[in-house]
Amino acid sequence: MAASNERAVLKRILDRYDDLGAMRERLLSGSASATESRSLVLKSRRAVDAIGRDVHHLPVASALGSLLQRYKLTKFEFVILLALLRRRLVHENPYMKGRELVALLFESSFDVLRGANYLDPTGALQSAGLIIPDVREDAVDDDWLDMPFKLSDRVFRLVRGAFLAHPGGAALLRGRSRATAYKHNAAFVLDWRRLSLLYRKRAARIFQFDYWDDVGLGTAETVTALRQQIDRFRGRMTESFALTKKGQDFALEQLRAEFKLGDEETLILVTLLFQELMEGSAFLDAVDLLKLISADEEDLLKKRRFLAKRSTLVKNNLVALEETVHDKELTAEVYLPNWVTDRILGQDAKQKIDADTKLDFHEYLKDLGSSDQFFDDLESDP
Repeated sequence: MAASNERAVLKRILDRYDDLGAMRERLLSGSASATESRSLVLKSRRAVDAIGRDVHHLPVASALGSLLQRYKLTKFEFVILLALLRRRLVHENPYMKGRELVALLFESSFDVLRGANYLDPTGALQSAGLIIPDVREDAVDDDWLDMPFKLSDRVFRLVRGAFLAHPGGAALLRGRSRATAYKHNAAFVLDWRRLSLLYRKRAARIFQFDYWDDVGLGTAETVTALRQQIDRFRGRMTESFALTKKGQDFALEQLRAEFKLGDEETLILVTLLFQELMEGSAFLDAVDLLKLISADEEDLLKKRRFLAKRSTLVKNNLVALEETVHDKELTAEVYLPNWVTDRILGQDAKQKIDADTKLDFHEYLKDLGSSDQFFDDLESDP
């Protein structure tokens, strides 16, 4: 797929939306005559239909095209995205109220009620995190017509990327998504970190609370979509490790083999490692770590064993518990002992960390203020 092809289709769609917006603005101003109003209504409906047809010409392999296909957006939902895109491009305030968005599409009271469903939390736009409501303490939760919405950063980056991409951009993106051999322990650890980010997003969705706000993950995708992303990325990690000639020599893999650590235990260790590296605070609540690795509330009850006194992590001092209340592990704060941090990073006496690995970690941490690129890559992965 040529990047220029996607840009050409997007330009045509955006031009059509500009015409639609001008017609609806004229119609809603009340300055048009009855005859002109009827003409504008007809032309605006035709413009929406034309946008709906153009959407199907977006290359399926493109980042935005695959996103639209995945969530099966209607032409009306796509027009709402276009409205919020234009708002973000031309106005300092990126928000539009629900009734403004619906008014771009419908005139009759019945159709406005129908259109409000597109803004509902269970609809594709909100549940997939394509649009973001401005939820405030004084907002009425179920009045989506009065709720302000903005385009998500993810969608904005996808559209912007389609216009900025150079001819080889798509190939480079696919290259990042394809399994390749790990060059060293640092690359292996960083993929475990990325897997941890996906588990965080799942935990935020399942347990309905802001999970590590600092990483800016939000709770956009459905639980099903997140589980699919986790399975897909974990499969890619397995393929990459299989392609690695001396993966068993990696410091993290040696630690996993020595203590027979499973995926959940590895995720806990890596999450604590990056909590310390990124936040300067080594501590996380035990119950939050268990939510991280739990698929639902029932699973949370079963996962208590991972931080029990006789668990592999605790009895081998792979994690340390502090500030327990009445000697209950789940009330504790958890951190990594220094020797575990050193082992994961390959800094023990047997395997000193080399200059290239230090540079890789430095560059990664420098750019990790946001995990956007990783999730963009996942969105582009078929």
